[in-house]
Amino acid sequence: ELMAKTVADYLAANEKCLALLHDAAGIENCRYDYDYHQGCPHLSKLRSCVLLLKLAIFYHAGKGDADAVATCVKDALRAGDSMQKEPTLIPYLIHMACTRVAITGLEHALNLTTFSDSQLRDLDDALVITGTRTDLAHALITERCAAIDMIQNPSLMGMGGPGPGTTALKLPGIRSRGIIDMLDYMGASIEAAALEPQARERRFRQIEADVNRLSWLHLMVKQLAPATLRISQLDSRGRAHLDLARTALAIERYRLATGDIPGQLADLVPGYLERVPIDPFDGQSIRYRRTEPGYLLYSVTDDGKDNGGKER
Repeated sequence: ELMAKTVADYLAANEKCLALLHDAAGIENCRYDYDYHQGCPHLSKLRSCVLLLKLAIFYHAGKGDADAVATCVKDALRAGDSMQKEPTLIPYLIHMACTRVAITGLEHALNLTTFSDSQLRDLDDALVITGTRTDLAHALITERCAAIDMIQNPSLMGMGGPGPGTTALKLPGIRSRGIIDMLDYMGASIEAAALEPQARERRFRQIEADVNRLSWLHLMVKQLAPATLRISQLDSRGRAHLDLARTALAIERYRLATGDIPGQLADLVPGYLERVPIDPFDGQSIRYRRTEPGYLLYSVTDDGKDNGGKER
């Protein structure tokens, strides 16, 4: 009771912020006005706002308030979606992190709250929209532009001070070599982003290995190239989270209609899902197991090993 009261007081103190976040969720297109010289201070503020919404989801789920939960989940998803047109990879990663927070809140709420079919359908629509607004290729294209600017003028990105990178740029040919290497690396990464998940990861591993084999003359790409292999893995994990969340919503809709959960995920097609989702990490269907009275949904994630859905 003390914890519930403390949370209620905290949410009440932030009522205006929550109302503004709800209003912001209705904005179709937006951009953040900030100075790249100062980094991205708005990103930490956005993360704090999404965590506030997650707390609200937990609170309302405990109260069984399905309407309030659904609103907060959708607001959290839309807050992350506001990163859609922001340049470079950092906002893209923040977008995925916000989506993960919203889905964590939704998972918690599904265990505590009974939703109507229309509420579950609305939540599914919100997840579909988030999926369409998450584009790794776009993030890589804008990252390529930033990397070229960084090599041409290090002071633009806070690299103007003394150091091995700026010293190396003064050596003959290093700057032009760096731009060529970065164009090659990012071009290959952008093409790889369009591949199917498993083929994409193999290609990113090859790209990373190719860079590691380069000599010191290719210093700039070694220093500045983003870790696209790891980013690709995070992207696949985010896609898996979205599919798992959509599947959970489909199962709950099936339960409302039939009074029981499905024996297999194929039972959800085509009434509640277009197809059984594929785990991006091994190309198999996402895992589903009845646990009586509930169920377990999971992805094998990065290591590709099926450990029965055991959490960390």
